[in-house]
Amino acid sequence: MSPVRAFLLLLALLVLAGVVLLMTTRPERAEPIQMERSQGAGENGVTPERPESRPEERLTKAEAKKIFERLDQARIRAYRRRNLKRISGFLTSNSPIEKTVKEEIRRLRKDSVLDRTVFETRRLSVRRITRKTIELVQVVAIDPMFITDSGEDLTLSSAADKDTIKWKLRKDDGDWLIHKGLVIDRKRISPIQ
Repeated sequence: MSPVRAFLLLLALLVLAGVVLLMTTRPERAEPIQMERSQGAGENGVTPERPESRPEERLTKAEAKKIFERLDQARIRAYRRRNLKRISGFLTSNSPIEKTVKEEIRRLRKDSVLDRTVFETRRLSVRRITRKTIELVQVVAIDPMFITDSGEDLTLSSAADKDTIKWKLRKDDGDWLIHKGLVIDRKRISPIQ
């Protein structure tokens, strides 16, 4: 194996380890996960699109799920496009995971690696809704795929994971955004692609 390929494989492992670390790091105190803000950035990555909020009314479970799904897609787009400007479209301004997300996206850019990981939500349930927080649990199949800008596949594993993730959304400046996520269970499964 060439030194360049070995380096890229090591880099892909580090990015994957970072994602795993991000998703498995437990908060300092036990509290429900909350997420806030609504939608991701616009196509140009500069202006976040945010849905209108209804401050007087409580959200339904269906509305809470739609908000999360938009935020989750914005998160995935930020990684796929390696776009740091998109972070404000899905994370709260004081999110404990913001630093890790920025580091991972910078690493992908620096190493010219594209994240083409496939995410397939198997189940999404709303645990709690208040005027300022939404707590959800997502069961998602994750099939990692990392490719260099030149098209070389750096993916190291042919297996996928089924993660159970507790998400917390919060109201941040009037918009729902992801505040944090915590992997509470992980199982190895067959590839989903």
